[in-house]
Amino acid sequence: MLVPRIPLVDQQKHRFHKYVRGKNMLKSVRQDERVYVCDFSLLIFDEVHHCVKEHPYNILMQTVHDYQGPKPQTMGLTASLGVGMATSDESGMASIYELMANIGATSLASVKRHLDILEQYVPKPVDTTKKVDRPPMEKSPFLRAVINIMEKIQRDIEPQLKKLTQDNQTSYKLSKEEVKFEDPLATEKYIQKVNTLTTTLGRIRSGDFKFEPSIALEYLGVLSQGISINDLMPARYALEYLTRNLRELSKKFEVECSQRFYQYFAQNEGTSKKSTEYGQTKEEQQRALDDFSRGKKKVLIATAVVEEGLDVSTCNLIIKYNSSSNAVQRVQRRGTTYVFSFRIVYPP
Repeated sequence: MLVPRIPLVDQQKHRFHKYVRGKNMLKSVRQDERVYVCDFSLLIFDEVHHCVKEHPYNILMQTVHDYQGPKPQTMGLTASLGVGMATSDESGMASIYELMANIGATSLASVKRHLDILEQYVPKPVDTTKKVDRPPMEKSPFLRAVINIMEKIQRDIEPQLKKLTQDNQTSYKLSKEEVKFEDPLATEKYIQKVNTLTTTLGRIRSGDFKFEPSIALEYLGVLSQGISINDLMPARYALEYLTRNLRELSKKFEVECSQRFYQYFAQNEGTSKKSTEYGQTKEEQQRALDDFSRGKKKVLIATAVVEEGLDVSTCNLIIKYNSSSNAVQRVQRRGTTYVFSFRIVYPP
């Protein structure tokens, strides 16, 4: 059996008492020619809806398809096939057929005759949406101060951004809508606008048009993230985030002369903080799940990894912040084992 995520390896291994491997392990040993396709008689892919594009599942199956000798049987398990970006029944079915072709499946089966037995083991959650309003501006001096700073930065770079809406020596001419900022309180749209402008400015070679706006956009991105944190937690956490990140930006953009300024952007454009800084090892993930299952910990804070196949049978309440999941993810949550009568709350 192959699984797409590390926490699922131990869980499925203990459940089925068989060999369970992560998605990349078999791919790696196959590339080193330590195992061969003919060594296997059956491959079971858990969460098979991942078997698309450049996912290790699909790369492994391409090797199986290309093999000229006896091929193993393949079976895919998933709570939700998904239809990609399909907007019609025909394109949706085409997406499903493509997935079946990737896995080498000749038939598609789901539970029909024994739904009552399935419902005994897989309870359906009760979804609840709770409307949570942002505190009024007059009652949040921190929020008011952050927005005032953002609006001042926007006014400062507005003349330079407007130059890009006119004929200029760069190959880019933007519309007025493209350089118009969103409402700072609409944090998701605002951050998206900042990212789009940052990408556009990154393609411009002329420093006169991009250096100061690029710096300003980085500050605006950090300030907008501070508003998002303030929406969910006490203001002191947002202040700590802003203090730490604004100090880092200040050090980043310290320059001694314009030449160093040019060199810095030429060498460092597009770099990012490594994503592994806040990650957990496999042992830390398993320890957190075990402590929660035994009741040693009452609250488990996790990313969407916990929604896909993990058995968190002691959980009776899920609170999803900034939830933007699609139909596939909602069905995946239903396929995860929790206690009966558990609830899912979505603060918008």
